Amino acid sequence: SEVRSLFEAYKAKQGALPACDVEPTGDQLAALKQVVAADSPPYADFAIFGPHGKRLLQRLVYTSFVMLPDGMLQKRELPGPPSFDAWWQSWQVFRTSLLMLGIAEAEHLDNYDDFIRSLVMSYGAETWFIIYTADMRMRSEQFERIRRRLAEENLSSETPWNQVFAEATSDNLWWDE
Repeated sequence: SEVRSLFEAYKAKQGALPACDVEPTGDQLAALKQVVAADSPPYADFAIFGPHGKRLLQRLVYTSFVMLPDGMLQKRELPGPPSFDAWWQSWQVFRTSLLMLGIAEAEHLDNYDDFIRSLVMSYGAETWFIIYTADMRMRSEQFERIRRRLAEENLSSETPWNQVFAEATSDNLWWDE
């Protein structure tokens, strides 16, 4: 019943229910709600979080290249979406989940995905493994640091994740590094 209520509230606010390709499952909503209730950043691993919930449990992988001690590059498969398009599909489910749970507002989420898209457009699809690694580290590691810094500067609000998403896309030094 709680999941149905979330969908009804989403429809009332957004004007329609989400499309089936971006609709989170009850398990996905419950997991994300639990993560945020534990006072952790709203992070989901896109290797297992994405469209059609249970179907994605097979795990997505992407190809990375690791430099060996002799300077040669070795191809490796790592867990995660293999392309920006696959990331974007997972992001859309994540975005819908955050909106349903009232964790962040659409504009901040859209700015973040536009930022990731701009990195792909600027540096090319062949750098996806670097961009995804940076995105994953930003959402799983840096978000909490940004939230603490905003709290120390007394810039936090009732919806701190809006500010965190905004700060994340403007931290050029971190993204350049």
